[in-house]
Amino acid sequence: MLYTPNFPVTLSRIFCRSVRIGTIVIALLTTCLAARTQHVLVRGIVTDSLTGNVLADATVSLFAMPKKELLGTKTSGRGNDGTEEGVFEFGKIAKGNYMVLVSYQGYARDSVKFIVKEKDSATMNFEIRMQLLESSLLQVVVQARIPPAIVKNDTIAFNAGSYPSPPNSTVEDLLRKLPGVEIDKDGNVTMQGQKVDKITINGQEFFLNDLRAASQNLPADLVASVEVFDTHSEKAKMTGIKENGKGKTINLKLKKKVPAGYFGKAYIGYGGSLKSNERAGGTVVALGSYSAGGNVTRLDGPTMVFLSGNTNNINNQFTGSEHQNGAGVGVQTMNNLQLNYRDDWGKNLNATISAVRSYNNSTVNSQMSRQTALGDSSILQNNNTMTQNKSTNYNAYGIFDYKPDSTTHINLQSTFSNTHTINQILNTVSISTLKSTGRVGNNYISSLGKTDNTLSGMDNSFSNTIDFSHSFPKKGRQFYMNISQNYSSQDQPASLYSLLKNFDSAGNSSIVLVNQQSTQKNTNSSYSGSASYVEPVGSRHLLDFSYAFVRTNGHSDKESFDYDSLSGEYDIPDSLSTNRFQNYSTVQTLAAGYNTTEGKYQFQIGFAGQLTILDNLNLVTNQDLHQQTTNLNPRASLLWDIGKGKNMYITYFNYTSTPTTDQLQPVPDLTNPYLIKLGNPDLRQQLTHYASIRYAAFNSKKSRNWQVFFIGDYAQNDITTASTVLSGGVQEIEYVNVQGVYHGNGYLTYGFPLGGQKNGNASLSVHGSYGHDISLAGGLENIAANAGVGGSASANFHLKDKLFIDARAEINQTYTNYSLMGSPPGQTLNENYVCNITYQLPGAITMASYYNLQVVGSQAALPSHSVSLWNTSIFKTIMKAHCELRLSAYDLLNAANSFTQTTGVNYTQTHKTNLQGRIFLFSVIYRFRK
Repeated sequence: MLYTPNFPVTLSRIFCRSVRIGTIVIALLTTCLAARTQHVLVRGIVTDSLTGNVLADATVSLFAMPKKELLGTKTSGRGNDGTEEGVFEFGKIAKGNYMVLVSYQGYARDSVKFIVKEKDSATMNFEIRMQLLESSLLQVVVQARIPPAIVKNDTIAFNAGSYPSPPNSTVEDLLRKLPGVEIDKDGNVTMQGQKVDKITINGQEFFLNDLRAASQNLPADLVASVEVFDTHSEKAKMTGIKENGKGKTINLKLKKKVPAGYFGKAYIGYGGSLKSNERAGGTVVALGSYSAGGNVTRLDGPTMVFLSGNTNNINNQFTGSEHQNGAGVGVQTMNNLQLNYRDDWGKNLNATISAVRSYNNSTVNSQMSRQTALGDSSILQNNNTMTQNKSTNYNAYGIFDYKPDSTTHINLQSTFSNTHTINQILNTVSISTLKSTGRVGNNYISSLGKTDNTLSGMDNSFSNTIDFSHSFPKKGRQFYMNISQNYSSQDQPASLYSLLKNFDSAGNSSIVLVNQQSTQKNTNSSYSGSASYVEPVGSRHLLDFSYAFVRTNGHSDKESFDYDSLSGEYDIPDSLSTNRFQNYSTVQTLAAGYNTTEGKYQFQIGFAGQLTILDNLNLVTNQDLHQQTTNLNPRASLLWDIGKGKNMYITYFNYTSTPTTDQLQPVPDLTNPYLIKLGNPDLRQQLTHYASIRYAAFNSKKSRNWQVFFIGDYAQNDITTASTVLSGGVQEIEYVNVQGVYHGNGYLTYGFPLGGQKNGNASLSVHGSYGHDISLAGGLENIAANAGVGGSASANFHLKDKLFIDARAEINQTYTNYSLMGSPPGQTLNENYVCNITYQLPGAITMASYYNLQVVGSQAALPSHSVSLWNTSIFKTIMKAHCELRLSAYDLLNAANSFTQTTGVNYTQTHKTNLQGRIFLFSVIYRFRK
């Protein structure tokens, strides 16, 4: 080992001695000229001590001494990727004591300690001469290449080391680089078109019901691999028999050498926004924007603790770094406090506990345009709404896992939630009736109005679930039992005020006034029990038998009183919107199945007989409606392990949906007086058949993958809406059952590396859909045939660990034809473009920029619209990279808003809401790790 402080050595064997002497002279002159430099660049080359050959891909770590605090890890350059072969560099660092540790397979680890002084030169150069291990001199060293991903059954495991990220990256940054994984602007994660509904750590649940807490706070450099597989129920985990579902789980396997310790960050930011001011004759700076908070995570074997808190009034756009997930809607002030805890309580019991307190105060200004097809005409409704909402939430979750012995397993899951909300809505509306002839004379304004509604509520809920399993001496023989309970209550006092002026085609007008106060109390409870028995048949075949019983009870009690102008009180009972309603449902299921859980072909075949009893009781009129339904529910699946990273999964099952209390009780909901909703006690439960085919092929050598996914569903007794147009174009919607609703969707994704995996990865995707939906309009059946096609392209590119680019483009087109005569066809065109760039400059300075453009095409009477959002930041690390000074700018163009366009069974709607606007924020972030 050779240590030469401030003494450059040759970086190539072909340099002659005279060049070395010239380099030394230049370095000495540089040292004299840079005597006042306070930061240096650590640069070195790794070579073989005997041959002098450079060693590429050596692992080089930089530590701050004497505490041996890891500051960063690099690999010596390969030479064929634009770097200098065998050379490593660490960004400019401040004065202090340091150590460089180098390891390479077949060689003895080596280290060098050095001191950076205040007057040292701008660059410190080293040559690390590695010595072969004695045992390696007489043997051949074989280096195994770990593939970037492997596929087994329904699991894809990605090697995190094959997807490098810049310093201080989070798990979310890592997930964005994985083929087939997508994260939308709301932070929702999908894999192969299926939503990720759970994130675990080393196979254990920790961040309960909060995926973003895991993805946006855990450092990416702690993760060894990312496993993605189908979400399994507790029953499936205990019995080994897979249950069909639609969700995915991400399991983060941490590096085995992660030491016990803690890590986290603290941050504080303050700034303001630019607002137009007519009195000032231009634009002024309005200070008062802030964001502050932090988190700490402790890992110590089975012990995991996460504590987080934050407060801000900028829509949660900054929590130590800028989010790529958008800014929500409106102007929001929020704070949050969260604790997650997991540990072993003795040899056989472990506990996972999560507690969250959150507060949100939002003001949302929105504009909505909705065109509804009615056959010979359509209705165009334009709303301007201001919503003020305040909510406080308390949530607690707990999982307690007990294994008294190797044959018995008991799992208890408990949840509690308390929510208090105050919601005020101010709304102005105009409704126009558009005749299908298109002549201007046939179009007229049918209603003008305004509303002022206030709704407050106190919601409480809690649930408990116990899962029990016991394994018998015969391998595969098991008994499983489940008992669960759920309860929720709502107390919702409200005041409604609406004034509508209705017009007919001749211009005659009438006024409708609603001025009332109401109280409504809802309670819902359920309890269930199930038992299963699994009997092995042969070495890998299982028979399963099960019985399940579910009982639910919903109760709604609403009283409404109109305003009395004589008494000045709300004391006139309103019989139309006053009601007491109770509904019961009982579902019993008896099932049997045949399963294989190992081998190249894994399949399931099963049948279930289901008996459903519904009782709906109107306590005001004493009317009781009794329904009884019997269904045969088959299930089947096949997992074919084709080999070489390829598999196919085919599944079919069906499920029932019981109508909710709101859909059943025959009471008009007058919250929106232009769209009145009415329950239907005659509703029957909906039975949906679901089938899917998934094919996945992953080439671990070339890091290329194909993912094909087809899903389809068919509904019996589909619950839909029947609309009736009242005076002034007001619509009354009632829930009804219809037959013949079905949908189909297909996805094709191709993922491939950029620059042989050294520069990132990219993916191309196309998808198509077709839907056959049914609604009723004026008593006539209206069939909506929906067809859609679209595609996307995304790329994650990085260069020399300095430049990182994430880009995505997506285009979707839909077409809708209605069966009612005179209903014009509809179509939507949505385009979305995203580009996120991070570039590391000299002097420990980094620049980042995020741009999003959304374009929506015109639709009938609804105009086209485009929205652009541009955020940028520049930051510098100090204090040995612990501290960061950051300047952030949000919505630089001051033109962003949240804009969506949706197509329903018989309508097309656009919805635009305000955002914070242009904001500048200066922040200080301190990161720690021990």
